[in-house]
Amino acid sequence: MGFDSAHMAYNIYESWRETIPDVDLVPLADSIEKIREIKEPSELTGIMKAIWIATDAFTEMLEKITPGMTEKEIANDLDYAMRRLGADCPSFQTIVVSGPRAALPHGEPSDKKVLKGDTIIVDFGAQVDGYCSDETCMISLGEPEEKIQEIFTIVNHAQKLALNTIKAGMPIKEVDTLARGYIEEKGYGDFFRHGLGHGVGIAVHEAPTINSTSEELLKENMVLTIEPGIYLPNIGGVRLEDMVLITGENAQVLTRIRKDIFRV
Repeated sequence: MGFDSAHMAYNIYESWRETIPDVDLVPLADSIEKIREIKEPSELTGIMKAIWIATDAFTEMLEKITPGMTEKEIANDLDYAMRRLGADCPSFQTIVVSGPRAALPHGEPSDKKVLKGDTIIVDFGAQVDGYCSDETCMISLGEPEEKIQEIFTIVNHAQKLALNTIKAGMPIKEVDTLARGYIEEKGYGDFFRHGLGHGVGIAVHEAPTINSTSEELLKENMVLTIEPGIYLPNIGGVRLEDMVLITGENAQVLTRIRKDIFRV
């Protein structure tokens, strides 16, 4: 019997050896990951359900944000809304970082209060019936600072370059290079400090990883994130993230929330 050796805990493996001693357990390394890269129609249905719930929860949360709330309070409101609307749980720890803390690509929500003039990165997702969503939006309390608006425009264009180009058969590293190259051209290459995206399915981070070292090709019915970002120490940051379905001709954007800066 083959098993997913990349993710199975050792104590589970030991218990299987004890309870089914006459069965040979064969580690499958990354074979399961390769199977999971390609989504079946029923899986796409589950992913879309997670996206819809996360979208409705974000819309509810957005209406409640006021200056003086803490990052933790905003994250808790979003998590509660997702659960109340039918999510089993958030698909990962919700990220809410504001002002200069938005320069932390994967910072955890803190007791920092959001203030007028702050820009907020909200990275969130729902897990529903075993399938995940993942999306990042930008919120500004009032008019964003000029530098934030500048890098937002760059990140937004870099994301659109990728979204308008990717399709089945394209080398994954070319997708990363396309978006990263544009950000580098604008002088912010040193401030884009992570890969362009990743697969999403029964885990929020699955194969493939979209970065400059990947040797894989995009395949039809992969579900991926496209999430360029720029993070400026002591100033703030911008990340925009959508989930896409790879088809033979293009990428179909699955997430539903527009990617301008929400002003509240």
